[in-house]
Amino acid sequence: MGKGKKRKLIAPPSGVPVTIVPLGVPSSWVFRCMLSNRGLCVIKPWLGQIPVAGQADFDRSLQQLAPQPQQHWHKPAPASTIGDNIFVIRFRDRQGTQHRTFGHFHSADRSAVLTLDGYEKDDVYYPKNYAKTTGANRTACDADHRARTIRCRYADAALRTTQSSLEDYHFECRDCPSCNDGHTPV
Repeated sequence: MGKGKKRKLIAPPSGVPVTIVPLGVPSSWVFRCMLSNRGLCVIKPWLGQIPVAGQADFDRSLQQLAPQPQQHWHKPAPASTIGDNIFVIRFRDRQGTQHRTFGHFHSADRSAVLTLDGYEKDDVYYPKNYAKTTGANRTACDADHRARTIRCRYADAALRTTQSSLEDYHFECRDCPSCNDGHTPV
């Protein structure tokens, strides 16, 4: 098209319903979340407090990172590796809060494990001990990966992927015998 010419969109005939089908993001990474000693997701409560616009920005970050090999997790991508297989995912909300999610790569099952929430202000990450904490979380997760991590339902929703087994997903009350979700605790 030449300069100054606008593209014309072809609209369907009046009255014809249009179906929009979301396309899933091809993923080479499975996002997992660390579970606390009580079996609770360490990321979900924090993420639930972030405004919807910030959550949407987090979704876009996950969509952009999912198909990328580990060596491409650096700026301008919304994540960076910060040494020793540890990464930080960057996103912000409409108020300008610069949210951060820290985690590590677990190469045995090609997963990116989210283990710590935080933020950045004036080029400083908080919590200030993020590197030590994320390293300790990685050690705990690697010691018993199956028991200390679970597939992240939030990330799967953002990437529009699904699992065939509900056991692959996290239940907030995983170890609670009085669960109202109707599942049997594992």
